[in-house]
Amino acid sequence: MLSSKRLFDIYEPLLKLTTEEFESLIVDKRVNCAICQNLLSRLSKKHLVAYKKSVSGITDTENYKLLEWYHRARLICDYIGGMTDDYTF
Repeated sequence: MLSSKRLFDIYEPLLKLTTEEFESLIVDKRVNCAICQNLLSRLSKKHLVAYKKSVSGITDTENYKLLEWYHRARLICDYIGGMTDDYTF
């Protein structure tokens, strides 16, 4: 069984992308990171919709990149947290 720490390690490449790279990945599913493309495809549509809605509501342009990264981390945390033990295998 995979621990949640191990799952977070697996999804870490998505957190290492810049805001611009992650936004490009969301829009056209392409960046110079094949593993990131694969990881994004595994995230549920429900969680991606919630992420997009949260990011679109950011009005603090001075801290946009920090807030975007926070919502990206939440996207991954919520996705992993929603997995059942059977689903994580």
